[in-house]
Amino acid sequence: MRITIKFTVPVLVIVLTGIFQIGCAPGLTHSDPEDMAQFATQRTMDEATYKLAYVEVGDPSKPKLIFIHGTPGSWHAFEHLLRDERLRACCHMIAIDRPGFGRSAHTGILADYADQSSAISGVLRNRDDEDSKAVVIGHSLGGTIATHVALTYPDQVGALMIISSALDPELSTPRWYHRLADLPVVKHLMPSDLHLANQEMLTLQGSLFDMQPDLSSINMPVTIIQGGEDPLVDPDNPKYAEANFENADLNVHRFPTDGHFIIWEQPEFIVSQILGLVRAVEP
Repeated sequence: MRITIKFTVPVLVIVLTGIFQIGCAPGLTHSDPEDMAQFATQRTMDEATYKLAYVEVGDPSKPKLIFIHGTPGSWHAFEHLLRDERLRACCHMIAIDRPGFGRSAHTGILADYADQSSAISGVLRNRDDEDSKAVVIGHSLGGTIATHVALTYPDQVGALMIISSALDPELSTPRWYHRLADLPVVKHLMPSDLHLANQEMLTLQGSLFDMQPDLSSINMPVTIIQGGEDPLVDPDNPKYAEANFENADLNVHRFPTDGHFIIWEQPEFIVSQILGLVRAVEP
């Protein structure tokens, strides 16, 4: 038995690392600091119990876009969108490092979605125009959390985009490798960001069940984009949205041959849909 553990656990960690990196790995190489300084500004929002790091691009007087990454991940997942000239010309863009990841890593994750939403709400509040509402965009687990943000802060969120995200609790049972990765001997060997990501996946189903009764209260434009060959998020999740987002102005777009990386596989379509949501929110 000792020999089996000695030789199989490292192999298991490698496999799990590959699984999680495939799930939400950034689609582009990270900018070097000098290059990044030319197109984005790094900021940190200090609160009593956490620090939320983010980058912002564009004029704060313009319509606001908030980008929320998956797990694990960082704001770099949206770097190609932050660099898009059409979005830069029309919008004030903010891409966060969720608690526990990127430059917010030292905070530790906030496993409760209400706590995550509260942390993210700080970047919704800092526009001078009190009547203006943000467009919130999330990929993978970031889309699930974006939905919670829209539920919790409807006065500050005007539209929602959900990309490759879990919504249906019945389709979000933790997989065998999530439970295996939660074993003490495996947790000890896993990189910290993957351990945190696994914790988030273990709490996903319960959080979705908690959100379910309130989904009908969402009455804003909602765009859902899902790949039919997504190996990490069940492609049937949009059906759940169609049944439960009954008061939203819902548009579902399915790409039958795309996978979880649709945010990088269909950038032109993503940009066009974001611009449409901006027009819907702003007079």
